[in-house]
Amino acid sequence: MTEYFTEKVKLYGAVLFDCVLASGVLDKAAQEVEKLQEILLQDQNLIKQISAPIYSNKIQKEIIQTLVNILGLSDVMMNFLNSLAKYNRLSILIDTLKYFTFLFSQYKGEKLVEVLVSEELTSSEIALLKEKLEKSLNSKVKLAFVINPNILGGLIIKFDGKMLDLSLKNKFTCLSQVIEAKIAVL
Repeated sequence: MTEYFTEKVKLYGAVLFDCVLASGVLDKAAQEVEKLQEILLQDQNLIKQISAPIYSNKIQKEIIQTLVNILGLSDVMMNFLNSLAKYNRLSILIDTLKYFTFLFSQYKGEKLVEVLVSEELTSSEIALLKEKLEKSLNSKVKLAFVINPNILGGLIIKFDGKMLDLSLKNKFTCLSQVIEAKIAVL
């Protein structure tokens, strides 16, 4: 999965990982990263707003402090977020958190599998998907869900630099290409 990350994302994600590992708060940080990702993925405009160059570092730090207070994040996480703000790197925050999650999964001996879905899955669907993937990949998996209504239905599974597109959008695109090819022959 590392092919999807830029060098800057890898650098900052590794710095966060090493920092929390050395501090002995890896599991707590992983929970905080998960909370932060959830909030940022729910509101895509939030990251655009706080990373906009029109905001001063002071305003960005105030927004970060509010986020830290609301989510109950640790000082380590707050310092990390402030460092990203200081060096104008908040625009890569979501990808940095994803890379941290990837590193954490590797550390725990799990494969990180990103699953794009059009709507939230039920707990039984998640359990079934996890069971099937663990059996297919012959490994424990950690699922990271991204909701994307544009895929219309089905899902897209990404792991180890591979992608399996089972979305309705992809199926409609393939069907459309077949129909166009048939019409062209006529």
